[in-house]
Amino acid sequence: MDKNTEIRIVAGILFALHFFNFLWLNAHYNAMVTHEESVQAAWSQVENQYQRRADLIPTLVALFERYAAREMKTFEEVAEACTRAASSV
Repeated sequence: MDKNTEIRIVAGILFALHFFNFLWLNAHYNAMVTHEESVQAAWSQVENQYQRRADLIPTLVALFERYAAREMKTFEEVAEACTRAASSV
């Protein structure tokens, strides 16, 4: 073998190693990007759930206020009835 052939073989091997290393790194980079996008999508779903719950809080507060007003009215009627019953005896 002459020196040019040896250099070509070594250069070919180095090129092949470099090329396969590039393909390996490219595949792993693409996998990381895919995983990052799936994590961002999952966090978006979490944020959507938190926003939905936050949007329901005013409805829950209004419902509680109506219930508290109704209970207050009932309590006042019961107290009034007890006062009348006690005064009539």
